[in-house]
Amino acid sequence: MPTESEQRLLDAVSDLWDDLAAFAWHRHSIQGRGVVVCWDDDLYAAAESVRRGEAAFPNVSYVPIAAVPPGDDYRAIMSDYEPARQILVLVAAEADESEELFLFEASGDRPAPEACFESRAADWAGLFEDDAFDDDPSDDPTGPDA
Repeated sequence: MPTESEQRLLDAVSDLWDDLAAFAWHRHSIQGRGVVVCWDDDLYAAAESVRRGEAAFPNVSYVPIAAVPPGDDYRAIMSDYEPARQILVLVAAEADESEELFLFEASGDRPAPEACFESRAADWAGLFEDDAFDDDPSDDPTGPDA
């Protein structure tokens, strides 16, 4: 049984699943395996907005495995997850400067990350100015299979 704080996180990720999974898939297709990073307050605020029927997306970033030093505990987890059906989310808490890594999986009402991306791509056109949706992952030495 999850604790109250764990349940709050599970609820927030469930509410934001389609966007978080789409973002994770998009970044994976460009940079390879990695983790979505967000502040807990941003995640919870975006989830609250979505529950009110408003469009919202938390302030997130993506750290590819190539940027994680060898020997780091997270690197092993990043090497083992299955990007086609799972996403890794690192939630940082500003209040106590802690961080926790969570693995979430597509199932039931949570579509696979690629399907989420395909359903969101048109809505996101121009959202990520640093990279267009038509980037060729073969141009990146870390590639999606890294």
